Amino acid sequence: MFGNILKAIFGQKDDGSSDALDVDSRVASEIRHRDATLAFLRTVLASEPIDDGPFEGSLMLAKTRIRSLPGGLEVSGDLDLRQCQRFRGFEDGGLVVGGNLVIGGDAEDSVLLGSDPTVRERYGNRVADFVRTPSRENRCPMAELPDVTSIAGSLVLRSCHNLMSLPKDLTVDDSIVIRSCTQLKEFRGPTVVNGSLALVGSGIERLPDELVVKGDLTLEGLPLTKLPSRLEVGGSLRIHQCPQLTALPTQLTVGKDLVLKSTGVVRVPETLRVGRSLCIERCPITTLSAAMVVGSDFKVRRCPNLASITGDEWNVKRDLVLGGCSGLTSLPPVINVDGIMSVTSASRLTRLADSLSVQGHAGDRLFLTGFVRQFGTRLTLTECSSLESLPAELHLPGRQAAIDIAGTPIRSISKAQMAELTFRWRGVGISARALFEPELLTAEEVLTEWNAEVRRVMIERLGPEQLMRKGNAKILDTDTDPGGVRELVEFPATNRSRTDPRRFLHCHCPSTGREYLLGVPVTIQTCHAGAAWLAGFENPNDYCPELET
Repeated sequence: MFGNILKAIFGQKDDGSSDALDVDSRVASEIRHRDATLAFLRTVLASEPIDDGPFEGSLMLAKTRIRSLPGGLEVSGDLDLRQCQRFRGFEDGGLVVGGNLVIGGDAEDSVLLGSDPTVRERYGNRVADFVRTPSRENRCPMAELPDVTSIAGSLVLRSCHNLMSLPKDLTVDDSIVIRSCTQLKEFRGPTVVNGSLALVGSGIERLPDELVVKGDLTLEGLPLTKLPSRLEVGGSLRIHQCPQLTALPTQLTVGKDLVLKSTGVVRVPETLRVGRSLCIERCPITTLSAAMVVGSDFKVRRCPNLASITGDEWNVKRDLVLGGCSGLTSLPPVINVDGIMSVTSASRLTRLADSLSVQGHAGDRLFLTGFVRQFGTRLTLTECSSLESLPAELHLPGRQAAIDIAGTPIRSISKAQMAELTFRWRGVGISARALFEPELLTAEEVLTEWNAEVRRVMIERLGPEQLMRKGNAKILDTDTDPGGVRELVEFPATNRSRTDPRRFLHCHCPSTGREYLLGVPVTIQTCHAGAAWLAGFENPNDYCPELET
């Protein structure tokens, strides 16, 4: 084990060699490609005919002032034309690239650009001046690629704003990236992409009717109105910022994750098959079907139009997250979740399910959904303001399983559930007695609770008025603020764990109307002084708020 650690630190390989040898070989390769590129530029700038046969190695022309390249060009390695703001295209003839073809966009510093003082001496003044003043803009004015273009690696086109179409006979053996090509309206590339396909910030409105992408497919910032009727993605499908796309094809198959974010999709077909996670965010989805096949997490966030999940039984293979779906009113009667379940801010949801089982994953992926899993919360129902009860058949196996019901009107549960379940309030553990039998709490229990958040929940469930009545509190001062009448109250000392009196400011929030009992020092004599102390003022006369919210 220690040997592997040392290998990782010092770069030693299994055969005893070192990464230093690879670094030396890469430097030598860059120098070789540089010299070959400079020789090529000398030939082009001198208007001399280029030797027959492919260019051996990579042709590194990033940041140069190249305007065009000869037709029939063959490059055995990569062809790099990044940040060439004068490049307008290729002369008549085909193009064959044995590696990657990259045109437009940013480029890092190149060894061509003045790093070698012998460039002028070896290749002449014209070549030295040509590479000494590099292009600095990302745009490329190239309008088209040769009709016959063959690329053995990947094709990357960025900021080619004059490019209006792709060649009919374009072949790319690996990935395709097209970014910020605003005039390109249609993707007429190969119908089978062996690598990944990324179309970002371009004017593409259509895709081929039958498209197979073996890697990831990314569609972002496009005016797409529909996807191919038969679309197969071997990796992940990510669709972002495509507001005109309103539906997904019925025969869509995604091998890994499907992510829909800020699109116009209203309907997702029930025949959808996703190998891993389904994530929908900020979409006008109205209904979803429990019949969809999703291999892992099912997450829907900030979709206020989502009204229901249809179906008789819903089986989720991993985590189920429904957050910010304020229009959600119904769920399937039977729900089985292998991971955790989180339903938050579903203000119109009145019931969860008749039968609910949330299995969780003991010790697995503690941080995937934030701190929720770390603190053992199995079922989260925060801010579901219309949910008044838990399912009669609720199964949460495991000792650490807990339910967070903060912001819900759930006031009673069965005796069996009270004995079996653990509860939390916004992540803080709290007893079932404090939540469902607050009338049995004494003022001493509430006021001596060491955890401020638990004490606040106890006061909220019991009610400040009831607490003051139980604790024989007396009112020392009264006035008004934007929230209404507020009082400075004092709880007398006891002869048990608390020997000093305690004072609180009893007030209401002017924006939410919630009632609070806020602790202040026993030296405070007025409500105004208590509010000033809570606001951080030592002198009450300095506290003169113009507006309180």
